[in-house]
Amino acid sequence: MNQRKSLKELNLLDKFLFDEAMDDPENVKTMLDIILSQNTNRKHPELVSTELIELLKYMERSTDEVSGECKSKRIQEMHRRVCQIKASEKTEVKYIQTWEEKILIKQEGIAEGKQIGVEQINRLNQRLIEQGRFDDLTKAASDKVYQEKLLKEFEI
Repeated sequence: MNQRKSLKELNLLDKFLFDEAMDDPENVKTMLDIILSQNTNRKHPELVSTELIELLKYMERSTDEVSGECKSKRIQEMHRRVCQIKASEKTEVKYIQTWEEKILIKQEGIAEGKQIGVEQINRLNQRLIEQGRFDDLTKAASDKVYQEKLLKEFEI
C-alpha cells in the first residue's frame, strides 16, 4: 500500500486537498475564472495566459516556493486559503480518518476476496471428489492454469 503523505505534503492534484480546497467558494471561483477565461487552443499555446500556466504549476506543487514565484495575486490568495486548510487540526484529523477508512476498506476487500477464493476452490474440490477425478484434483492443486480451466468447466 502506498505510504500516506502528510497533509502539508499534499498538492491540489491530491484528491483530498483538492476536495477540501474546493469546499471554499472563493477557491472554486478563482480556479474557474482562470480556466474558463482562457483560449486553450493547443494549436496556439502562446495564447494561453501566464496565469493559467502558473495555476497548473501551483496545482502540481502547492508550496510557498511555487506560490511565491506566481505573479497572480489570485493564485497567491488561493495559496493562503490552501495553507489554512493544511494547517487546520480538524482537517488533519479528517485526512487521517479518510486514509484509515481507505486502508480498512481495502483490507476488507482483500479478506472478502480470499474468502470467495477459498469457497470456490472448496466447491471445485468437492465436485472433483464427487466425480472421482482425483488426478484432476492433484493436478489442479499445483497447476493454476489447469485449476482455472476446471473452475470454468464447472462454472464456479
